[in-house]
Amino acid sequence: MIKKNQKLKYKYDTLADALSIYVVDGSRFEEAIELDSNIFLVIGEDNYPTALEILDASKVLDVKKYSLKRINSIHLKMCIDNDKIIVECIFNFPIHSGEKIKSTNSTIINDMNLPNIETELAMV
Repeated sequence: MIKKNQKLKYKYDTLADALSIYVVDGSRFEEAIELDSNIFLVIGEDNYPTALEILDASKVLDVKKYSLKRINSIHLKMCIDNDKIIVECIFNFPIHSGEKIKSTNSTIINDMNLPNIETELAMV
């Protein structure tokens, strides 16, 4: 199944150093799956991904907290099949001399039997 026409937004909590990237009008939180250390895929009550949470975001992405408050763009790609869950996220951050591109890539086993989905979401 390919999900389209969904909007992506983010929130950054400076004190907690936590970045939340979420689907606007996504279903309510049901469960979080750890993809990598400090990176979680949030699954909604409809069994579809609704958010990506990054704890210690400034360290994980190796950027200043200031840049996390002013992200230029985010491109999130998720592919779930019967065997695995693949999540790729590309960030464009402002820095004093221009911009910096960082990414996260995670693959785990789909042992939760999440439904097949392929989606690309962007915030620009």
